[in-house]
Amino acid sequence: MPLQNSLTNGCYKIDDFFQQNNFRIPFYQRPYEWTRDNMFDLLGDIEETLDKNSPYRYRLGSIILQKKGYNYDIVDGQQRLVSLSLLYFYIHARNPQFTLPPFVRNCLFDSVRSKDNIRSNYQLIRAQLASYSENKLKKVLNAFKEKLEIVVLVVNNEREAFQLFDSQNARGKELNPHDLLKAYHLRAMRGDEILIPYAVDKWEKQQKGDIRKLFEEYLFPILRWTQQKKVYKEKSNNFTQDDIVHYKGVDANSPYSYGKRVIKAMPVFQITESFVAGNDFFEMVSYYLHLQKYIENKCLQFREKFVQERAENPYSPLSDYLFCCGLLAYYDRFKDLSEEAITKIFIWAYSLRLDMKHLGPRTIDKYAIGEPSSSDGNSYANTGVPLFALIKQARKPADIIKIPLKIKANNNRPALTRILQLCNGERHD
Repeated sequence: MPLQNSLTNGCYKIDDFFQQNNFRIPFYQRPYEWTRDNMFDLLGDIEETLDKNSPYRYRLGSIILQKKGYNYDIVDGQQRLVSLSLLYFYIHARNPQFTLPPFVRNCLFDSVRSKDNIRSNYQLIRAQLASYSENKLKKVLNAFKEKLEIVVLVVNNEREAFQLFDSQNARGKELNPHDLLKAYHLRAMRGDEILIPYAVDKWEKQQKGDIRKLFEEYLFPILRWTQQKKVYKEKSNNFTQDDIVHYKGVDANSPYSYGKRVIKAMPVFQITESFVAGNDFFEMVSYYLHLQKYIENKCLQFREKFVQERAENPYSPLSDYLFCCGLLAYYDRFKDLSEEAITKIFIWAYSLRLDMKHLGPRTIDKYAIGEPSSSDGNSYANTGVPLFALIKQARKPADIIKIPLKIKANNNRPALTRILQLCNGERHD
């Protein structure tokens, strides 16, 4: 489709598309994160078109734009567009010095990670194309003009833009669930010029892996286990795009009774309860990232007592994971970290290690919700103690501290047996 005064839905040759110079990357977009591998894949795709003497065109994906006055906000596809612009600009300029393309220069990148990745990928392009002959470079230029296309979808309002954004990414693998949540809650902030930059800055200062771990290993499992539902998914991560509905929150203007109750409760967060959509999501993530590290440290300190006092280390990775999840859920409910409570949750988590020769994700999934270990009715010592559901039902810390637990002696693990018996107040001569 040839370039017009304004873009419309359709297919555009790359060369035509980049004649338009009024694109913006909106505040809610994640940083530019394409790696060297992504760039090699893109260059490989383009080289493949050069080797074909076919009149057919090659489409490099789709982008979603929202028209705002004379400008176009890139709702989806900024990673690919920035990468293509780096390549397009270098081929045209062939400047040995690093210079930002006009399109990228017009898009403000506040993230240090974005700037570093842009510079790194531009240098990679320069190194790769240095070996191209003049004839091959001309073929690449011609491909931009004649063969390489992108599909453009233009919308006029924000709601339609985000509906398309959500549906596009639900089918693909480009964004992680927490990236989709970030975009969703920035949209819910309705253009707040003060809070939005603050929320984006707070989010970008966090390590992406830490946010992923928070949702996948703590917030979502605790929520599911509290509802006595399983978490483990054999062929995917435990927390996927299908699960983000649990973290979309309540509209700040909700007319419903449950919504008004949530609004009134803010900014007090609970893992098992909703929150107000928008800035409170970013506050919640920041709060639980801090709390997760604090609880993990408390669990480590408790375990280390046994190494120091008895020269015995009861460490078991999956039991320890249950211990941390249980203690986080308990603290989230009562803001209590008494020795009795920590000890009780430790016994509950580690007694499973005495019951089982090997622990796996399915085992802890069943144990957390109080299911027997197998369909024939074989049980753990503390089957029927769905700790997370009991914490949710408890009215005071004593309701958890007084839960009776059993210790099944294991001759193959005498040290752990002895530690748990002592923690449980059992005396053995």
